[in-house]
Amino acid sequence: MGRLTALKAERLQYLIDEQRALLSAAWEQLRAGLPTPVVEGELGDELLQRYKSEVARVQALVERSHQLITWIERRERILQSKSEYDELRSDPARLMGILKNVTGVN
Repeated sequence: MGRLTALKAERLQYLIDEQRALLSAAWEQLRAGLPTPVVEGELGDELLQRYKSEVARVQALVERSHQLITWIERRERILQSKSEYDELRSDPARLMGILKNVTGVN
């Protein structure tokens, strides 16, 4: 009987670790910048069920936030492009190529 209990505990630990990884991945998709929530409890079926519930909750939140996250990513790309453009515009060396073409100097 002790062997079965040990196997069950081992399997529960594996399943809980799997749910923790899913929770962490879903939380990262939110890009909330906050630490992944930790589900507290004793190793057992109840803890596994609480993790499954939390994963489902966060994944639903990710689905509802998908459009907003897409807009935020787009905004970040636009701001990065603008920053690169401003950096190029402020570089006086960019005019040297234009002057070479106009004056014919190599």
